[in-house]
Amino acid sequence: MGSLLKAGNQDAITRMSQRVHQQVEVGRFTRYFLPNTILVPVPGSAPSRPTETLTVTSLICRNLQSLGLGATVADLIQRVQSVPKSAFARPGNRPNVKVHYDSLRVERSITEFEDLLLIDDIVTRGCTLMGCALRLQEAYPNARILAFAMMRTMGLIPNIDSVLEPCQGSIVLQADGLTLREP
Repeated sequence: MGSLLKAGNQDAITRMSQRVHQQVEVGRFTRYFLPNTILVPVPGSAPSRPTETLTVTSLICRNLQSLGLGATVADLIQRVQSVPKSAFARPGNRPNVKVHYDSLRVERSITEFEDLLLIDDIVTRGCTLMGCALRLQEAYPNARILAFAMMRTMGLIPNIDSVLEPCQGSIVLQADGLTLREP
């Protein structure tokens, strides 16, 4: 399912968005998807081109918003400099939070808001999300900024009970510029 998601497969995105909607209806993730929440797509690892179609995260945001999960979608964060893709880098060579932060720019296109929700397709360690959150916090110091990913990597966990097992956790910036994601 992760490869379909990364490829921007609309059926996979729709099914996963519907699953999130079902989870919200039974009381999960409700603090993330408030009626006034602005969904913010996380940019890819390279700057987007003007002729490029919607990114995977933009498609996810639009699907979630069409299901009533969020007030609107705002492309507030742009990647201005390419960074290595975490999925293809060795664990010790993945870009840290500062690398992501330095490669991002915030477009201040909204003025009134309370809640910003970063939306990513897959979270590994969370360095991209943390870099984006720091940029947003700098531009919108009064905003409540949360992050949501459709999937998460599991590292070297030998037994995974279910690929549909949703979770809530945290991402903490460490002194070495990397992050600790729990779970």
